[in-house]
Amino acid sequence: DLSGWQDMEVKKDSQYLVMPITADTHFEVTVTDSFGCWNKAGKDVKMKEYPQLKFPSPNPNYVCFGNTTTIAVEGANSYLWEDGTTQRSFITSPSKDSTYVVAGTTNGCTTIDSVTIYVKPLPVITIEGDGKGENRDSICYSDEINLTASGAGEKGMYTWNTGIINDVLTVSPL
Repeated sequence: DLSGWQDMEVKKDSQYLVMPITADTHFEVTVTDSFGCWNKAGKDVKMKEYPQLKFPSPNPNYVCFGNTTTIAVEGANSYLWEDGTTQRSFITSPSKDSTYVVAGTTNGCTTIDSVTIYVKPLPVITIEGDGKGENRDSICYSDEINLTASGAGEKGMYTWNTGIINDVLTVSPL
């Protein structure tokens, strides 16, 4: 289908025409030399799609400071990360927000994309006791003390080493 020839454009500073195509197209050329001899040749031009890269992990795209996360990409046959590695996925432990750039190639077509991993700070934890006297985290044998943890934020969770899930742990001697 050569209906696109009416949309042809002349490239500036060149001696050729650009023919936009949207599907596999067959082109033919007839060449006539100075003696009037001519011949025809044809060439099929195949349309290839650029790979559509996707990052299935990390999900979500953040990591807590000091932890590791796996970055994975899909959508191409081969990959080249900016650091030269070629795996589809790898484990990283960034110390600050970091952007990872990858080139994905399929059938000679390459797409470049990136994913940013945001590093979240660890919560600053405070534990306060409501015991008596100068040292508020001490108790006498017949008393009890409430230890109150803070620092998890509004939607945070507190899990004590006793298995209790609450911001307050009540402690009393046996």
